[in-house]
Amino acid sequence: MKYRTQLDISSDISINEFLDLIEEHSSEEEMMEMKLLEISGPGGGNPVFEFSHSNRNNVSSLMNEVTGDDQYSKEFPPIAS
Repeated sequence: MKYRTQLDISSDISINEFLDLIEEHSSEEEMMEMKLLEISGPGGGNPVFEFSHSNRNNVSSLMNEVTGDDQYSKEFPPIAS
């Protein structure tokens, strides 16, 4: 089962910072998957990505870091598939 979330990524993050973020929230066994959903999303024109990983904590920690909100440590609304 994969846990998925969609995140509107800030335009002020560099591509290298973004790729480092993905690698940081991956595991040795499995890389975090990402898919571009919208080039210009609803949050000020920033891109919207879908992220997925089989480890719920990896996706949760990515959400926490991107949003700056630790609520996802307690309540995580993934799309499981």
